[in-house]
Amino acid sequence: KDTFDAVVARLAKDGMPAAQVKMLKPWFLASLMVLTELQKLGIDPQNGLDLHFLSEAKGKPIVELESAEAQIDLLDGFTDKQQEEFLKYTLKDMDGLAKNVNEIIDAWSAGDAKKIENYLLDPSKDSPEMQTLLVMLFDERNAKMAVKIEELLKTDKRRFPR
Repeated sequence: KDTFDAVVARLAKDGMPAAQVKMLKPWFLASLMVLTELQKLGIDPQNGLDLHFLSEAKGKPIVELESAEAQIDLLDGFTDKQQEEFLKYTLKDMDGLAKNVNEIIDAWSAGDAKKIENYLLDPSKDSPEMQTLLVMLFDERNAKMAVKIEELLKTDKRRFPR
């Protein structure tokens, strides 16, 4: 109830009524809150890497490393308890996102993986449940994508334009 009330209050500021919040799964609410906050901070999803590379492909075949369906299946496969933990973690982090968005962008631009990792992992250090979820969200997914990249590199096809 406390988590739900906090999410309702947060999303009400953005014009989402409680009745609509009730209809959405916790993992989706977490994603929605992050996307909404980023847009309020002036971050346009149209400037993301995925869309950049799609536009650069200019009609070339596109091979996905992970499907949108796989991402949704992962999030939707969280237990109720895991989804609530994910939502609480996201809710707790929203103020940090607004405060640190420029530092995060700068770290990404500089390739400072350690700084980004610290930003992502520090809020979870007191939650073993969230640490488990982060392993699922990052480590396990990255390992699967790395296997896919290795398979692609074994072919003679060029994958990126020069």
